[in-house]
Amino acid sequence: MVTQLDEPDQTSTAANSLVARLPRLSVITGLLALTWLIVVILMIVRPGSTTGA
Repeated sequence: MVTQLDEPDQTSTAANSLVARLPRLSVITGLLALTWLIVVILMIVRPGSTTGA
């Protein structure tokens, strides 16, 4: 895949398909990172906890 993206002279249908999917992959990756950030914050804050932490 990297070779296909590094050499723009040799554009194949597979490379074009991969390039078309990259924005969607970045959105999914960003949402996953945001989800993990929320999980970590909730683990630290622990809403509803009576231990005072």
